[in-house]
Amino acid sequence: MKLKQKLAGLMAALMVLGLGSTAIMAEPSPGAGDFDSGYKSPGAGNFDPGYESPGADGEIDYVEEEIADGIWFMASGTDSMTPWIEIDNSIVKDFNASLEKGFAYSCDKMKTQKTAVALNLVDAYNGKVTIPQKYMAKIAIAGGEGWVSIFGKSSTTGVYDDFFFSTKVANGSKALNVDVSISQNSKVAAKLKDVKYAELTVNGAGNLPGTTSIELVNSKNPAWGMHNNYVYYYNASKDSFELISCSWCEDGMAGTYAKDSIIEVSGINKTGTYVLTEKKLSDKITEAAVSKVTIPENPTTANVSEKISDTIKNSTSEKVVSVEIPKNIKVSTTCFKDAKEAGKTLIIEPADKAVTWTFANFDTLAEMSGDFDPSVKIGDGIIAAIDTAVAKDTSKTLKYTTVSFAYDGKLPGKTDVTLDLSVGTFKDGAKVYLYYFDEKTKKFEFVDDAVYTEGFATFTMTHCSDYIVTNEPLSAAVVKPGTTPAPTPAPTKKPATVKTGDTATMMVFGLVLLAGFGLMTVAYTRKRRA
Repeated sequence: MKLKQKLAGLMAALMVLGLGSTAIMAEPSPGAGDFDSGYKSPGAGNFDPGYESPGADGEIDYVEEEIADGIWFMASGTDSMTPWIEIDNSIVKDFNASLEKGFAYSCDKMKTQKTAVALNLVDAYNGKVTIPQKYMAKIAIAGGEGWVSIFGKSSTTGVYDDFFFSTKVANGSKALNVDVSISQNSKVAAKLKDVKYAELTVNGAGNLPGTTSIELVNSKNPAWGMHNNYVYYYNASKDSFELISCSWCEDGMAGTYAKDSIIEVSGINKTGTYVLTEKKLSDKITEAAVSKVTIPENPTTANVSEKISDTIKNSTSEKVVSVEIPKNIKVSTTCFKDAKEAGKTLIIEPADKAVTWTFANFDTLAEMSGDFDPSVKIGDGIIAAIDTAVAKDTSKTLKYTTVSFAYDGKLPGKTDVTLDLSVGTFKDGAKVYLYYFDEKTKKFEFVDDAVYTEGFATFTMTHCSDYIVTNEPLSAAVVKPGTTPAPTPAPTKKPATVKTGDTATMMVFGLVLLAGFGLMTVAYTRKRRA
């Protein structure tokens, strides 16, 4: 079967998203557009010299090589020759070994190119796949965006007929664990007991690698047949719903439906629970109405900040303005001034969504140290001085994650800062502690604590610099005196009660339960290779 027949749907998505154009390339090497269709490395297997589309003047649009049984290398476009790898899970015996072989071959083949790689997995049974971080890092390189698409049958709970998962890869800093289910969230069910809805959960912690679309077919549940859907993200830490997209939204957030036994959500970025409803949910259980800022083409700090200010001034009914800031772009202090004067809350996220800034207080606006860069680095080994200082802690059970903000200085006021800490090893539902690192004294100062929920924790901050988040309070050896967190009160036992006329004593125990818990749609049907 020719490649044009097998991957027409996928190619459409890749081309629209820029993976088949020079837009995502960085300094293409000389001759990058002249792909050698006759190249065949030793052991490459069957080779398809490509398909020439009408009017292409003989240029090859697609190239395909079989690396090994069940693994193919492909390339597209006459300029960038964007490469991607296809792996058929029903054929290969060792998935990780197949990834290694596929990426090694692709990197060798395209070694003069600086472009992104797409990964297409087919027949991924059980709808559950893990792609290690080292491969995720190869999918998005040179500042570009890669792509992962997974097609399969059934789910971990055995209720899907078909499964489709598709995501950009703008941030390959951690492994991708694809595990989608429709198991019911009891808290969601309690809140939506009088609402017709469909539910989908992306299991895991923290952010997805980029904007994601998921489609499931479930012929056993025709009750999914709904129209004009709204998609809400259930924020477990706030116990409320946030509108993500809808099929007929005025602001154009289209790309979702639950119809004919199919459920599909688009434009999602986080793991967690999503619900589709026919009608808008009550304001009592949703986040405040949000006005989203449209980012201009060729963004700069000046034109993005201008868009933010315009949205703040022109949004009338919405009390919250939200904006996603492109990489290497800052936010002018004028935006915070405008938000203060308008009485609006300003929510800012960098493109990788590693942090969410919620600005509702502007008492120290005049003390900011310049334009605001919202980006952050979170992980291990980021700052050597921090690692050296933490090593002096006396605890044997201490775990920590470094948080280094690009902006250094005072925030415009007390700010809620939500961090994606899923790269760490914190336990869901556990308390975590935020400490500021004083680079002069090499000591830590306690700032705030929070509950780690589904990969995220929200702290209140007034200043940005370098910090760490820990699983327990730091010992006195590494903390500046007088800055330790208040100790957690020890639980008190309820006194025993004695029945009248009886000498038996009854103990009363308390039981505590910790419960944590656009983009376009690509329709693709995969046939076995002929």
